[in-house]
Amino acid sequence: MSDPLPPRTLTDVYVALCAPFAIEQIQLKPQVVNSEKTRALCAPYADPRVYEDRLDAVVGPDGWSSIYVMTEWGVVCRLSLLGVVKSAIGDYPAKTEPRSSKEPHNDGTIAEAQAFKRACSRFGVGRYLYFLSALWAPYDREKRAIVNPMQVVRTIYHNAGYR
Repeated sequence: MSDPLPPRTLTDVYVALCAPFAIEQIQLKPQVVNSEKTRALCAPYADPRVYEDRLDAVVGPDGWSSIYVMTEWGVVCRLSLLGVVKSAIGDYPAKTEPRSSKEPHNDGTIAEAQAFKRACSRFGVGRYLYFLSALWAPYDREKRAIVNPMQVVRTIYHNAGYR
C-alpha cells in the first residue's frame, strides 16, 4: 500500500494560480474614448468563469469555495482556497449616467463578479492584469467596440513579455 499524498498548500500551487490567462480568454473594455470617438484606451479583463476554470484546474472543484454577502456599499466575497480565506469587496456601479434600455444591468451581479475577481487576485489569480500597460487602439463608435480586439490583446501581452 502506498502512502497517501501530502495535502497541497497554496505555496505548492502558487505559480499555477498566477500564470497569465490564455490570450483567447482575455477581453477588452474601452476605459476612455477620445473626443472624436475613434480611439479607446483598452483595459484587458477576463470573465469570472475564466477565474473559476483556473481555480478548478489548479486546486480542484473541491479545493475552493466562495461566499457572498451584500452590504450597502457593495458585495463582499469570502474566497477559500485550500482552507485559506481571503475577502474583497465589489462596488455597486455608480449611477452617474443614464443607461440605455439595450444594456440591462444587474448591480448586484456586477458587484459580485468584481468582488470575486478581486478576491482571486489576493491569491495571485489574474493579478497580472492590473499591471499590464494601457494601449490606445482604434474604436468603432457605431458598434461601441474596439476594432480587432484580439490583435490588441496580443500586442498588450507581447509588450508585457507574455506569449
